[in-house]
Amino acid sequence: MPPWLDDLAALFVYVFGLHVVMLSAALLVGAILYSASIMTIFVIRSRD
Repeated sequence: MPPWLDDLAALFVYVFGLHVVMLSAALLVGAILYSASIMTIFVIRSRD
């Protein structure tokens, strides 16, 4: 296995891991905003 291939594999794993972390963080934020908006609508409707 050539050294440059090893570096390329390490870079791929790093970039892939970074994307997974960013995607999961974005999903988490989206889920929080989604539930917060639903709760807000629910509170506004129950207030009437």
